[in-house]
Amino acid sequence: MQQKKETIIPFTAVGMRVRIIFVPGSVKNLKIGATGLVESEPELVAGRYQVKVRLDDGRLITIWEEYLEVIAESVPEASAPERSDNETSSSTSPQAVSTQAIPALPETASENVASVPVEIVFSGEPHLPTISPQIIIDPEFQSLIPVHKQQEHKLLESNLIQYGCRDALVVWKQSTPDGTIQRILLDGHNRLELCTKNQIPYKVVEIELPDRLAALAWLVDNQLGRRNLLPEELSYLRGKRYHLLKASQKNPQGINQHSEVIYQNDRKARTETQQKLNTAADLAKQHQVGEATINRDGKYADNLDTLALALGNEARRKILSRQIRISKRDIKKLAGLAESNPEKLKQAFSQGKKGKQIVELAFQKTTPKRNESFPYAVGDVCWISSKDEKIRAFNGYWGIVVKIYEGRNYCDFLFWKGVRTGMRGENLTPIEADQSERKLAEQIVNRMANLMDCEPESVVVDVIQGISRRNVGELTALEHQTLTLFEQKYGIVRSD
Repeated sequence: MQQKKETIIPFTAVGMRVRIIFVPGSVKNLKIGATGLVESEPELVAGRYQVKVRLDDGRLITIWEEYLEVIAESVPEASAPERSDNETSSSTSPQAVSTQAIPALPETASENVASVPVEIVFSGEPHLPTISPQIIIDPEFQSLIPVHKQQEHKLLESNLIQYGCRDALVVWKQSTPDGTIQRILLDGHNRLELCTKNQIPYKVVEIELPDRLAALAWLVDNQLGRRNLLPEELSYLRGKRYHLLKASQKNPQGINQHSEVIYQNDRKARTETQQKLNTAADLAKQHQVGEATINRDGKYADNLDTLALALGNEARRKILSRQIRISKRDIKKLAGLAESNPEKLKQAFSQGKKGKQIVELAFQKTTPKRNESFPYAVGDVCWISSKDEKIRAFNGYWGIVVKIYEGRNYCDFLFWKGVRTGMRGENLTPIEADQSERKLAEQIVNRMANLMDCEPESVVVDVIQGISRRNVGELTALEHQTLTLFEQKYGIVRSD
């Protein structure tokens, strides 16, 4: 359960005269500059104060306090309750960060805030902003913030310079094991950057959350509330929220090993599969999509996170912001490549400028470079062992290399059927043979080839083929004698 601790003090009271300084784009018939009287005490709602204001035109509106500035502070004593210096919405907070309109910085103070973030701290009466370089930018949290388009970024900077920073930055106040307090930024990364750059004071709201998982969930929920998300960003954030919810169900409220038995008893009726289904159903209902969409979003988020682990968070942000356009199907394929061959993936992203080009480079089939020098020597005895359809009918027959072509990976190969030109090295398997066996193989293969030139009867061809399948050193005296008889029959005179 999230425990939210506010550190802001309301600055309006009943009877104060106020002016509207900001109007959200979704609000109609309300203009900046309208004035009126506060008619209610500030009410704390979802970490912000809201008040009822009776406008000069007679309308009664409810508005966030930070959208107002006080233009007349004379308030009847009865309607202005006193607040002590330490008064906050939580009794444990020693300081308060106010949402009051911040006075302009004097020239002497501008140098002090030029290079570090400024936290506006108030204790009772407002005073000038103090230096507080305590806000931590967490890389994982920052990577979940959608990237502003250049035009959006310029517009935000222009509004901040003209109207100041009205929306407070939200930080997660966390205590480390050594007792140090850390303030990790959850909302306002772009505002912090621009306020620091332009020396614009800003307000800070601290919230307390039980753990990092809860902080991530808060950040994702906050981003999902934005209206200008791209479909890819929306899908990714829904997927992240899905996984965070599943993780929280596995360990609800920080249950540890000491309370595991109680947890199992309490959750006895819900299996892990049921939890997964209920999580998808709940999110689907919340975002008005189907359960299948949530499950696909979860896989999309997983695949993008896998890419981010291999390539860095910037790659994920570019994909989500459409600086690099890659389909979800290709994202899945690239995620698989990230696990099997991360170096090839990195090379594709470094060389490719567009999504389509990156995918083509990543899955481009590379033909291994052939060894241009033939692997065997003239006289070597080899088996034919080829995958080539034109050659594999002769697999299992032996022969000898009779000629090698310099700088080429093929040879003239002599076997029982005659000389085959252009036999590549990968189509042959060497047979171990000493010098005498090599000489014998050369004699026999020449005798068989000469017999084949005579177009012998099929029975002779069958015998020749049988001899060609036996190792040279294993030929019997009867087989040698049979070859001699065939040579006599066809009138072949041996020269050896």
